[in-house]
Amino acid sequence: MPNVVVEYSSNIRDEADIPGLLNAIAKTVIASEVFPTAGIRVRAHECQDYVVADGGPTYAFVSIGVRVARGRPEADRKRAFDAVFETVKTHLDPVDRTWTLAISMDVEEYGDRLAYKQNRLHEKFGTKPFAKAAS
Repeated sequence: MPNVVVEYSSNIRDEADIPGLLNAIAKTVIASEVFPTAGIRVRAHECQDYVVADGGPTYAFVSIGVRVARGRPEADRKRAFDAVFETVKTHLDPVDRTWTLAISMDVEEYGDRLAYKQNRLHEKFGTKPFAKAAS
């Protein structure tokens, strides 16, 4: 964990360098040292059908949803995702100068539910999956 999903309006595809944004987000999460590298997932979905505000043609958006497993201290999560949001704003600054851009990021912590995983990446990185502390 975390799972980071970036949704963006298709009108900024050519200027936003979404693959570069995804890599920058991943590198920032890794640098935070809050999450094991093997658990990081960052992906994007381009939105073809959307309306921003009153539908103005120069409006665009990037909306980021983050899901993390319960158990890490809030201060660590805040530090990590403050850095991610700064990375996102810096990366998208040229787009924001051309378009009326709305950027948002929501971080959701989840816990008591059924979750199924198979992840051999922990073997590759020599890490263990994060285990929730007993309450």
